Amino acid sequence: MYETIQIANMIKEKYNSLSIAQKKAADYIYKNLGKAAFNTAIQLGIEAGVSDSTIIRLSYALGFRSFSAMQETIQKQIMEAANPSYKAVVSEGTVPEDVPDAFTQIVENEILTLRSLLYKLNAQDVRKAAEALINADQVLIMGYFSAFTAAYEFYLNLSMMRSNVFFYRTSEIEFQRLYNLTDKSVVVAVSFPKHIKDIVKFTRDAKKQGATIISVTDMELSPVSCESDISFTVDINSDNETGLILMSSAMTLMYLIIMSIKTQNREKVIAQLENARNNLAEQDVYL
Repeated sequence: MYETIQIANMIKEKYNSLSIAQKKAADYIYKNLGKAAFNTAIQLGIEAGVSDSTIIRLSYALGFRSFSAMQETIQKQIMEAANPSYKAVVSEGTVPEDVPDAFTQIVENEILTLRSLLYKLNAQDVRKAAEALINADQVLIMGYFSAFTAAYEFYLNLSMMRSNVFFYRTSEIEFQRLYNLTDKSVVVAVSFPKHIKDIVKFTRDAKKQGATIISVTDMELSPVSCESDISFTVDINSDNETGLILMSSAMTLMYLIIMSIKTQNREKVIAQLENARNNLAEQDVYL
């Protein structure tokens, strides 16, 4: 699929001039352009069996000013290869003139972030998480600040599909829910920088109770990921000045889990959703 991408041709052209370690890194990147587009230099180095500094030096050897510049080029070329209309969509003149460049950049970055989710997605883990959520005696979901929206939407969707779903809010009363957890319970922790102490403490204590921990976070070594049985890491875009985070990737990932639950438990889920809608209609909720 990516054979004609420019970066692959650049590797071919420069290959003979590379050091032995750089050739090893180049071989890995050539065969794994999807990962090279979104993984960090450290992650690529580990997977390629070289140091992260070798990955960075390779980017210079290929003619880029930095590793980030090489990665940005790979991302754009993958997008164009996967969707030929992408180049036309983001090219000059196709965006309305009254749309600021900053707005365009935000949307383009979010497109790349969602593409990253697609390449990094482990479908087996999605199915495994869905199965755990289906079979749990109770599910407790938690997420604060920037993670709140994604966590609460997941809570709303899941609570329409099964019973005994709770959203954790920090308080002494809520913390008592910890002692009701069993080895058949599931805790879903959504956590992004800056990570909240209360969520880390609760997940750690819940694990001691025997509960299964599912996390959605920003990196494999994040505080909640280290406590998790199933951990999903997604790339996120944020504003450096305000610290505000866009949660599209996390919300999309959690929607995939919801859809996997529906697929695995279709008849029961459809019946549960129909019952929930009927109850809402009886309460005269809808216009």
